[in-house]
Amino acid sequence: MMRNYIIIVFCFLLFACTPNEDPQDEYITLSENDFQISYNDEYQIIAAFNRIGYTSADLVWESEAENIAEVDQNGIVTGKRKGKSTITVSTSDGLFSTSCNVEVLPTNFLFKEPYFDFGEDQDFITNKEARYLSVQIPDAMIFNGENENIRYLNYRFKDMKYEYSFVVLPGDQEIQEEVYDFLIQRYDFLGSSTLRLYFENEDMTITYAIDEYLDIVIFYFPKDN
Repeated sequence: MMRNYIIIVFCFLLFACTPNEDPQDEYITLSENDFQISYNDEYQIIAAFNRIGYTSADLVWESEAENIAEVDQNGIVTGKRKGKSTITVSTSDGLFSTSCNVEVLPTNFLFKEPYFDFGEDQDFITNKEARYLSVQIPDAMIFNGENENIRYLNYRFKDMKYEYSFVVLPGDQEIQEEVYDFLIQRYDFLGSSTLRLYFENEDMTITYAIDEYLDIVIFYFPKDN
């Protein structure tokens, strides 16, 4: 009787300790959950998924917003412009998937853009702006004093509500190139016309123009305007 008991226990331990030869991961694991990258930089996300019947070739990578962050089929993420996107990796049969979040940050800080709280009143702008208020009339507020790259910032109002804004900068060639880089790091390029470039993001349209004084003027309009 004792011998039979020993044999049964031995067999139980043998099978309990035998490693599972068929890996059966229940989910895909990523090396990152939330991360940040700079404009035009690359970062590789590593996916771990060890399950019989699947290889790395069965993983499909997608970005929710490819205009903000692109991802290739090796999990390499490239920052396209300022913003946030969700990166998802799935098996090709759609049975398993997981995701992480990426934020793309600009590297060009030529000037501080206006506040984009369209529809607010002048008191609201006054309380938020740290720049020097040089002119205030019912339909405009002009601010100065940020840095030598910006001549002034003009908030425009209609019926006492913030309607749009524009920034004026000197128009020499070096500044023109830097302003273009500043905008392309933050917005999607739409196209051009004579002395004008057009950009947008989810909430605004932006126009880069050269005025009659050969200064650069950047207009910010809300999309519902």
